[in-house]
Amino acid sequence: MSVIKNLHLGHRRRMRERFISSSRQLGSFSDHEVVEVLLFNCSRRGNTNETAHELINRFGSISGVLAADSGELMGVRGVGSQTASFLSICGALKDYLYPAAD
Repeated sequence: MSVIKNLHLGHRRRMRERFISSSRQLGSFSDHEVVEVLLFNCSRRGNTNETAHELINRFGSISGVLAADSGELMGVRGVGSQTASFLSICGALKDYLYPAAD
């Protein structure tokens, strides 16, 4: 019987280390990876990669995900009320810190 190595073991740690080693810049991350890192805060365990891909595919970009209504977010498999609320808060924080020019 062969032992299957869990390819995702340590993935979250590696992603956090990558962020820190890049001087806290997200430029080397793809859109789904940025959303995935955000999702780490909503899901203690499990693979958030698939949900991140689905969010980007549905809403088109990180900005689209953060601007989406909580109900729309919960329409994506793997996104419950806690995750939708967290992403909405992130979007509101972005708008608060960087208000759109009138």
